[in-house]
Amino acid sequence: KAGTRILRVTEPEDVLFRMPPDPVVRDRAKRSERLADDATSFRITSEAGTDIVVNKEGRKAFGLWGAVDQPGMWDHWPMGLVVVGANRTGTNGRLVVQPGDIMLSMQRYVSTPVTLTVEEGVITAIEGGVDAALLRQWFEAWRDPRAYHISHVGWGCEHRALWDRLGKKAHGGTGDAEAFYGVMQIAFGRDTSFLDGTNDVPAHMDFDCLHNNVALDGKP
Repeated sequence: KAGTRILRVTEPEDVLFRMPPDPVVRDRAKRSERLADDATSFRITSEAGTDIVVNKEGRKAFGLWGAVDQPGMWDHWPMGLVVVGANRTGTNGRLVVQPGDIMLSMQRYVSTPVTLTVEEGVITAIEGGVDAALLRQWFEAWRDPRAYHISHVGWGCEHRALWDRLGKKAHGGTGDAEAFYGVMQIAFGRDTSFLDGTNDVPAHMDFDCLHNNVALDGKP
């Protein structure tokens, strides 16, 4: 409110130098923000079997592009994406995480399909092979049912992000995974990064998924 600008910088030098703030990414993220703000729901589908409707009615979207060019803003360099908080009520369906997709909080590329059932914004089943078993253990370890609650949804806008950066034997790469151009991101757990978020559970799991379709109020 005082007009302070805050820029988060947490990635290593090779990532920062590869993705300095870019007006192209800014314009893409801000246009995505307007599209998301105008919609009340996201429907996410994929040939792998994902079909989930996420209710975001009344929640504010924000686009990130790696710079704070106005007073009172927060951003994250290097990051180019749009993200919006989600409501539990009215969020239902199935999420299928495919081999090559990323379970970000585990910093793991999925090797076997994982199917998550979501009912009224809460994960009620996690099915699959080794990755599903690891994911069940990850959620159970928090010993808090709020870890399974929907947090946010969005997509990447950064054409310079590298999908394989997280897999290199070096620190960093989470920004690449979240911002990768066209990636669909959906997250569960803590949502207090959003001004209207109320779930302060420490747990937070992002799924960054390729080859998904996103429709806003039915429009691709």
